[in-house]
Amino acid sequence: MTKTLKWNDLRDGSRLHAAHLFELADAAREATAAAIAGAGAGGRFINPGLAADTSVNLIQLDDDNRIVDIDNLVLLTPGGFLAELPPPRKSFVVPPDGEHLFLNLYAQDYATGAGKTEAKWEKKSPSQARGVCLAQWHPDQERLRLIPTPFTLNAMANTRQAHAELVEAASTLVGLLISGDPRVNGQLRLTPPTQHYAGSLVSALESTANLSPNTPLDVALPHYTALAIELKSWFCFVATASQGGANRGLQPDPLTRRATATRGSLGLPDYVQALEPLPRDGTELLALMDALARATVGMTRSILGERDEDPLEPIEVFEPDPWPDGSGFKYRLQAGVEVTLRCEVLFDVEPQLMWGMGQAGLLPQLRALPLERPEPGRFETTVGPFTLGPNEELVLVLDDAAAALRVYQKR
Repeated sequence: MTKTLKWNDLRDGSRLHAAHLFELADAAREATAAAIAGAGAGGRFINPGLAADTSVNLIQLDDDNRIVDIDNLVLLTPGGFLAELPPPRKSFVVPPDGEHLFLNLYAQDYATGAGKTEAKWEKKSPSQARGVCLAQWHPDQERLRLIPTPFTLNAMANTRQAHAELVEAASTLVGLLISGDPRVNGQLRLTPPTQHYAGSLVSALESTANLSPNTPLDVALPHYTALAIELKSWFCFVATASQGGANRGLQPDPLTRRATATRGSLGLPDYVQALEPLPRDGTELLALMDALARATVGMTRSILGERDEDPLEPIEVFEPDPWPDGSGFKYRLQAGVEVTLRCEVLFDVEPQLMWGMGQAGLLPQLRALPLERPEPGRFETTVGPFTLGPNEELVLVLDDAAAALRVYQKR
């Protein structure tokens, strides 16, 4: 239907068809969508100004059962069209055919869909202005990924909660860093002439803590990135400087700290490794915000001497006779003390990890350990609790020498 009539053209006796009403409604919606897209809010979760205690865009991804749970979704498509899925909670299960991997939402026009939102699994991501891919199932990784990001920090229940936890953790760490507590200098390897190097960490923490929940994500991301760089560089610097030898004289200036971070974070907690800036989708954003909060809390606990676990280094690495292509690791622990270890194996495919304990110098009887895969390329398991006797050693064996093993002793 051509747009031949306008509201001011209607006179007594003129007949207004339903199709004309739909046309006018869609025209207004398209004009609004164009303005929204032009302002940079297209393709984002939004908060429509509901009550403070109302959660919007509460989304949970269940990788084990391949389910996307959505409660009160309010999303703008890339073209700026409003797509809503009001309460109650709705669940979307990945189809078993292995082809429909994209959960797509469509803001329908008024003539065919009454302006409502349609959600369905499809074979590819939509390319039209009214459609947006909400989540994607990755069969190779056996996980779901959330695609859109929020427009503001409080536009998604998950990010609003994550930011609140980060603000609390950052404020606590700032208070500790400026308190004059001697444990700060000891843990961060600072001396009176080098104390000022901690100023950049304090600034990054304060600027992040001062972000309002209504801050647009694009404004908040540079602050998150700066804090991620600071935290990771400090963790890597402390770990390197603690090794002694030539590293003992390293200075905590920004360039030296950044250089130590480029060497990798092997042996450090998993949240340090997750401090990667510039998230590309919603899943990576949530992972970064979680890592920032955990790393901030972790640094506070480390300064206060409250570490939950410490990296454990083997006293010997050997080639086990029954597994010529594998690697063996021997550990000497305090006798008579109950010990629990957490092991991480870095490898593309699941290897076999075995453990046993016995007299020093002998290969004990080994038992296989079940491995879990929290993320692609990383497997995890727990050993213990167990207690070594006098002159006993713990032995761990990997059946593939190409796999990397990290062991942490829980406090």
